[in-house]
Amino acid sequence: MYVPAGCPHAFFNPGRTPVRMLFAVAPSGHEAYLRELGDLLSTGAPPDQSEIGALRLRYDIHQLTSLVNRPVGWAGRPARQAGGAAPPSETMRRVGC
Repeated sequence: MYVPAGCPHAFFNPGRTPVRMLFAVAPSGHEAYLRELGDLLSTGAPPDQSEIGALRLRYDIHQLTSLVNRPVGWAGRPARQAGGAAPPSETMRRVGC
């Protein structure tokens, strides 16, 4: 997915198992935000919203959605194709803001 700088966007996992995403970001720097956010979210405890807020301020990130996983069976989950894959339109899109 291509997202122009400053374009609102969001990601979520519509599946039933944890996933990893590979981001290619240019120019560099955003990977540090994602790494730090991952560290805050992987403690096993509920996320500390004040720490997340401070992290966002440091990286000038404006979070549009909550950092809560959607429950399994979420009504908005895309329909699955044979083999369990999400439709191509849901896995890769070009965003034109």
